[in-house]
Amino acid sequence: MVDDPPEAAKHPLCVLIVEDEGLIRMMVAETLMDEGFRAAETGTAKEALEVLNANGEELCAIILDVGLPDANGQVLLEKIRALRPVLPIIMTTGYDTNELRQKASADPHLRILTKPFQLEMLGVVLREMGVGA
Repeated sequence: MVDDPPEAAKHPLCVLIVEDEGLIRMMVAETLMDEGFRAAETGTAKEALEVLNANGEELCAIILDVGLPDANGQVLLEKIRALRPVLPIIMTTGYDTNELRQKASADPHLRILTKPFQLEMLGVVLREMGVGA
């Protein structure tokens, strides 16, 4: 008799990608899926909060672009932290600032990746944060 796969194998960990550039969002999602993650995608802060409110318990991490069309990623980060204080978050930005670095050093569940970065770094950083597919 063959046992059913463990629950985690049936439902790979889900990462929410919050990125307004469709091509980047698609490439990030494909990279994560190649590594065994499920990926949910949104292009705005509003959509990200809707996903978090509706399905937040399914999320194992968020990849969050700082430059969103409807809100600064740092503002969205604060809203996410109010709902999920220890959810691992990778913020991506083309403008690495001291303010972002200070936030990351004060939050053990936050990492910053400066664009451009190799997509494979996402899986490496997620695993460093304790998130495994």
